[in-house]
Amino acid sequence: MWLGPYRRLAVAVSLSPRREALLAEAGYLAEQMGAELVVIHVGRPSEHTYAHLEALMERQHLDGPGCKLYFPSGPPAKAIARICQQEAVDLLVLGALPTQSTKDAIFGTVAQDTLRLVNCSVLLLANPRQRPKHWQEVAIATNTLQAEGMLIEKTVRMAQALGADHVHLLVKDGQGADDLPVITRRRQAASSGLAHARHALDPFEGDLLEEAEHPVPDLHIKLFAGALSRACQQFMEKHPVEVLALEAPPAEAMRYFWRWRYLSLSRLVALLPTNLLLVR
Repeated sequence: MWLGPYRRLAVAVSLSPRREALLAEAGYLAEQMGAELVVIHVGRPSEHTYAHLEALMERQHLDGPGCKLYFPSGPPAKAIARICQQEAVDLLVLGALPTQSTKDAIFGTVAQDTLRLVNCSVLLLANPRQRPKHWQEVAIATNTLQAEGMLIEKTVRMAQALGADHVHLLVKDGQGADDLPVITRRRQAASSGLAHARHALDPFEGDLLEEAEHPVPDLHIKLFAGALSRACQQFMEKHPVEVLALEAPPAEAMRYFWRWRYLSLSRLVALLPTNLLLVR
């Protein structure tokens, strides 16, 4: 079985109305990437809660040997982070509560504290579905390519495993171009910024092409100038995407999260709800 960039996933669920949709999405991700799945429900369960979650997992075909269920106690963020560390989780799936605003749901207290405590990538689902669909459009946004190889490689490999049709790389152009058209990976570079971006895709492109079972998504590059959040907003207004991938902020930066560069991006996601992949 072909393995995606993540080998062990975890999903944190509560008794919210979308708990089954979160389980369905996490199960779909694990199946497509050939990964194991850890289900986390914080708090000691009653007999009814335990039976209910087991029934949901069975209905979603998550009752096999590749799936574990945990009920850790303690503050939610710390409990989730503890299980992620114990199980060597490399991708944590979290959902937004429908009673919260989109911004608070995605960048709320529990999510923010969890991001600060875990050492793995985090996928924040704004609208989980009980019948998950394959990703069609994925965007990767970065201000620099100097240290973004992991961001690009993990996101492209995940998009490939999930059957995405297109991956768009939005990268800041040091030459000052503001609104260049989307340029396909296979067209000749028109600037040094584009050449640099194309070069960043080369180390793993050959490996992707070898995976015949999972067709390689079309890779596109778009250069932008100015704020990253503005570039994302302009792009997604014309090209809606299922997932926006960003480099996860360092754990030490999470203490000053609202003062950091993701402040404007949290506002963006509130205006244009999309799933957000923070890659570590």
